[in-house]
Amino acid sequence: MDGILYFTALTGPESRSVLWSSDGTEKGTTPGPLVSGFINPAAAGGYLYFTTEFDLMKTDGKRVDTVKSGLERLGEPVAAGGTIYFSALANTRNTVLWKSDGTPEGTVVVKDASPDSNQPVSPELLTNFQDTLFFFAVNDSR
Repeated sequence: MDGILYFTALTGPESRSVLWSSDGTEKGTTPGPLVSGFINPAAAGGYLYFTTEFDLMKTDGKRVDTVKSGLERLGEPVAAGGTIYFSALANTRNTVLWKSDGTPEGTVVVKDASPDSNQPVSPELLTNFQDTLFFFAVNDSR
């Protein structure tokens, strides 16, 4: 993101994950905030977005903020067209497609793709291709 490489590394006796940033030089490689485990972030709007067990998080490489909490079964985020997309459970108890502009109020369900509650369909393998989001709709009753 912006010419900086970000990566996580386990550190200390408690094996906590630290987000590091590097401009490719020894002097420009520095530790940042603690993050929850190894992350697979998506970049948008100057932030890296990642999910934890119950939260959508964002970081600028210096601090970590919660965007939306209290979610379940979160999938890895994908950036497409400047928007963050991910899957998570909704009130219907189906896994559905969500989007975020990086704010709590701008993090909303896009659509529950299930034709009816007896045949739940989940978005999987979210992929950005030329700033357009693509995904598979998979029948959850497998």
